Amino acid sequence: MANVISADQNTDRHYRHAGFSTTITSSYPAPSNAAFGITWDGSNVMSSIYGGTHYLHNGFSSTLLDSYASPGVWPYGITWDGNNAISTDDGTDLHYLHNGFSSTILDSYAAPSNGPRGITWDGSNVISANNATDLHYLHVGFSGTISGSYATPSVYPYGVTWDGANVISSDSGADAHYLHSGFSSTVLDSYPSPSTNSTGITWDGRYAFTVLTGAASLAGAGTLTASGVRTTFGICASAGSGQLTVTGVRIATGSATLSGVGALSVAGTRAAVGAVVLSGVGTLTVIGHVEYYGAASLNGVGTMIVVSLIIVAETGLESAGGGRGLTSNGARGLTSTGNRSGL
Repeated sequence: MANVISADQNTDRHYRHAGFSTTITSSYPAPSNAAFGITWDGSNVMSSIYGGTHYLHNGFSSTLLDSYASPGVWPYGITWDGNNAISTDDGTDLHYLHNGFSSTILDSYAAPSNGPRGITWDGSNVISANNATDLHYLHVGFSGTISGSYATPSVYPYGVTWDGANVISSDSGADAHYLHSGFSSTVLDSYPSPSTNSTGITWDGRYAFTVLTGAASLAGAGTLTASGVRTTFGICASAGSGQLTVTGVRIATGSATLSGVGALSVAGTRAAVGAVVLSGVGTLTVIGHVEYYGAASLNGVGTMIVVSLIIVAETGLESAGGGRGLTSNGARGLTSTGNRSGL
């Protein structure tokens, strides 16, 4: 089960919760006073502290592996996009894209208003919190362009994170953590924060390679490579002669499988309900594929490559039979014959 990790400026501690709940399973002191932002890179906590430092922790612990000077002295927010740190600073009112975990800045843009606080990455876009406007913002990629916003639950929004389907946020005035319905002001659940000045918040299901219920295995002649995969309930498997390569995949309920010999390449398309299935001899390539409800599988002849795929539940069907047809919920058609790519 994935868990909330939070920071509190009153106690200057980092807390691991039991799932999304007020129950604390572990905690440790922050590296210094004024614990601000916090995120999870798949294996380790990353945090920010007043005065201008970003820290890389060893797992969930006070042991530090690395640190560097942040761009400003008010580094309220920090997140990880899978390759690089992204941070905010209330003094400069900027959002920064770092080169990996380092002080080198690749890009920056002006925050939507003064008072930038928490920041997160939903797999494609920045989501940020702002204390002056009391809004959560959805950005277009890493940019100052705003595609959506909504009012925060209270008037001192601080931390914000993304659990793969929903925003989770913290408020330092209400001293509460909130589970939102998707990216919206609708609150599904909330609980009191551990102390009286809740700051950063993150979700330790982000980017993790863990199999909690299920198995990752290779049977037969071929290769299974898994990197940055989180399977909560499901199986990543390869059976037969072929190759399954999985990179940055989150599967909550379902399975990613390869049977036979052939190719399925999925990288970055968004479909809300359905499954992508290739049966027979041929290749299906989908660019930019994110599925919240469905399964991705290849049966037949080929290889399966999945990059940054999110699958939560299997509801609906998109199929390609004999390497010729792809249908979405029985409504629209897309064909891929032989080794041609269909998108």
